[in-house]
Amino acid sequence: MSDLAPVHSHFLPLTDFDPIYAAVLGNMLCGIGVLILFRHGGSLGGFNVVALLLQEKWGWRAGYVLMVTDLLVVCASIATVSIELAIVSAGGALLLNLIVAQNHRQGRYIA
Repeated sequence: MSDLAPVHSHFLPLTDFDPIYAAVLGNMLCGIGVLILFRHGGSLGGFNVVALLLQEKWGWRAGYVLMVTDLLVVCASIATVSIELAIVSAGGALLLNLIVAQNHRQGRYIA
Protein backbone atom coordinates (compact mmCIF):
# COMPACT_ATOMS: atom_id res chain seq x y z
CA MET A 1 0.00 0.00 0.00
CA SER A 2 2.76 2.45 0.84
CA ASP A 3 4.32 1.83 -2.56
CA LEU A 4 1.12 3.16 -4.16
CA ALA A 5 1.14 6.40 -2.13
CA PRO A 6 3.08 8.41 -4.75
CA VAL A 7 0.56 7.35 -7.42
CA HIS A 8 -2.38 8.86 -5.51
CA SER A 9 -1.36 12.45 -6.24
CA HIS A 10 -1.70 11.81 -9.98
CA PHE A 11 -5.28 10.55 -9.72
CA LEU A 12 -6.52 12.31 -6.59
CA PRO A 13 -4.77 15.62 -5.99
CA LEU A 14 -5.16 16.61 -2.35
CA THR A 15 -3.80 20.13 -2.47
CA ASP A 16 -6.22 22.14 -0.37
CA PHE A 17 -8.71 20.73 2.12
CA ASP A 18 -10.60 22.60 4.77
CA PRO A 19 -9.18 21.31 8.10
CA ILE A 20 -12.65 20.81 9.59
CA TYR A 21 -13.86 18.83 6.57
CA ALA A 22 -10.69 16.73 6.61
CA ALA A 23 -11.00 16.08 10.36
CA VAL A 24 -14.66 15.03 10.09
CA LEU A 25 -14.28 12.82 7.03
CA GLY A 26 -10.94 11.33 8.06
CA ASN A 27 -12.03 10.49 11.59
CA MET A 28 -15.34 9.01 10.43
CA LEU A 29 -13.45 6.70 8.08
CA CYS A 30 -10.91 5.85 10.78
CA GLY A 31 -13.73 5.13 13.25
CA ILE A 32 -15.28 2.67 10.81
CA GLY A 33 -11.86 1.09 10.24
CA VAL A 34 -11.26 0.69 13.98
CA LEU A 35 -14.70 -0.93 14.32
CA ILE A 36 -13.82 -3.42 11.59
CA LEU A 37 -10.52 -4.25 13.31
CA PHE A 38 -12.17 -4.66 16.72
CA ARG A 39 -14.92 -6.81 15.20
CA HIS A 40 -12.33 -9.23 13.85
CA GLY A 41 -10.22 -9.34 17.02
CA GLY A 42 -7.54 -6.94 15.80
CA SER A 43 -6.29 -3.56 16.90
CA LEU A 44 -3.85 -0.86 15.88
CA GLY A 45 -1.71 -1.50 18.94
CA GLY A 46 -0.87 1.10 21.57
CA PHE A 47 -3.92 2.69 23.14
CA ASN A 48 -6.23 0.32 21.24
CA VAL A 49 -4.78 -2.66 23.08
CA VAL A 50 -5.10 -0.87 26.42
CA ALA A 51 -8.71 0.07 25.66
CA LEU A 52 -9.66 -3.48 24.66
CA LEU A 53 -7.99 -4.93 27.75
CA LEU A 54 -9.78 -2.48 30.05
CA GLN A 55 -13.07 -3.29 28.32
CA GLU A 56 -12.51 -7.00 28.76
CA LYS A 57 -11.30 -6.85 32.38
CA TRP A 58 -13.28 -3.95 33.86
CA GLY A 59 -16.17 -3.53 31.41
CA TRP A 60 -15.11 0.00 30.44
CA ARG A 61 -16.25 0.84 26.91
CA ALA A 62 -13.24 0.87 24.60
CA GLY A 63 -14.51 3.93 22.73
CA TYR A 64 -14.61 6.02 25.90
CA VAL A 65 -11.17 4.84 27.02
CA LEU A 66 -9.79 5.76 23.59
CA MET A 67 -11.54 9.12 23.78
CA VAL A 68 -9.78 9.99 27.03
CA THR A 69 -6.37 8.85 25.81
CA ASP A 70 -6.72 10.63 22.47
CA LEU A 71 -7.80 13.86 24.15
CA LEU A 72 -4.79 13.66 26.47
CA VAL A 73 -2.53 13.35 23.43
CA VAL A 74 -4.24 16.33 21.77
CA CYS A 75 -3.85 18.38 24.95
CA ALA A 76 -0.14 17.55 25.00
CA SER A 77 0.13 18.65 21.37
CA ILE A 78 -0.89 22.20 22.25
CA ALA A 79 2.77 22.83 23.05
CA THR A 80 3.66 22.32 19.38
CA VAL A 81 0.58 23.28 17.31
CA SER A 82 -1.83 26.18 17.23
CA ILE A 83 -4.82 26.11 19.55
CA GLU A 84 -7.16 26.15 16.52
CA LEU A 85 -5.57 23.02 15.08
CA ALA A 86 -5.68 21.34 18.49
CA ILE A 87 -9.42 22.11 18.76
CA VAL A 88 -10.09 20.65 15.30
CA SER A 89 -8.03 17.58 16.22
CA ALA A 90 -9.91 17.17 19.50
CA GLY A 91 -13.22 17.38 17.65
CA GLY A 92 -12.07 14.73 15.21
CA ALA A 93 -10.90 12.47 18.03
CA LEU A 94 -14.26 12.88 19.76
CA LEU A 95 -16.09 11.93 16.57
CA LEU A 96 -13.93 8.88 15.92
CA ASN A 97 -14.27 7.58 19.45
CA LEU A 98 -18.02 8.26 19.64
CA ILE A 99 -18.39 6.05 16.57
CA VAL A 100 -16.42 3.31 18.33
CA ALA A 101 -18.19 3.83 21.68
CA GLN A 102 -21.67 3.67 20.18
CA ASN A 103 -21.04 0.67 17.93
CA HIS A 104 -18.57 -1.59 19.72
CA ARG A 105 -19.69 -3.48 22.77
CA GLN A 106 -18.05 -6.31 24.64
CA GLY A 107 -19.63 -9.62 23.66
CA ARG A 108 -21.65 -8.09 20.84
CA TYR A 109 -20.08 -10.26 18.15
CA ILE A 110 -20.22 -13.61 19.93
CA ALA A 111 -22.48 -16.08 18.12
